[in-house]
Amino acid sequence: MRHNKINRNIVKIVMLLLGIVLITGCSFLFDKKEQEKANEPPVFKQSSYLFIINDNETRLIGEVSATDPNNDDLEYTVTPDTFLIENELLSFIVTPNLAADIATKNYQALVTVSDGELTVSQSVKITVKNKDNTDKDNDGLSDSEELAVGSDPNSVPREIAELKKMLTHYYEADTPEECGNINNWDTSQVTYMYGLFNEKYKFNCDISN
Repeated sequence: MRHNKINRNIVKIVMLLLGIVLITGCSFLFDKKEQEKANEPPVFKQSSYLFIINDNETRLIGEVSATDPNNDDLEYTVTPDTFLIENELLSFIVTPNLAADIATKNYQALVTVSDGELTVSQSVKITVKNKDNTDKDNDGLSDSEELAVGSDPNSVPREIAELKKMLTHYYEADTPEECGNINNWDTSQVTYMYGLFNEKYKFNCDISN
């Protein structure tokens, strides 16, 4: 009789332990599934990015960063290979340097961030401005544009090749009023103009002075 009572107690203890193990195991599995289900993708701090920088100054563009709802570590990549991103800072590989006759140039980068499972991407627009592309005489044409077409009176052609380049845009032009005033050009240094108007049949600017 006594042995039967002991056996029943042992069975109760074993059943209790099994119940605890089962409950703990189920709880662990449930928590694990909930954690897996709750993983959310990273979120960029801004819905859009636009950076405007001057050329020939720096490779650095600006900060492009994201947060993670699960506090996971994030990894950043960027395309194309014109750019790189380190410590959430987007940069050019090489400092941009625009040609004198280019006022601005637009670029676009695609930044991708991953938490190890989920990834999101964000387009980034970059405008590079020619810092020397100013309009000192406020005539609507930048100084570099005037230099390119030869309407800047402060630009002195020093040789025939330079004068040819300056006058190129005046050949076969449709409207004389589009030509800048070139009456103040100092052409005293130009002594050889052979071939300047070869194969040209129309020229609409007055250079008689």
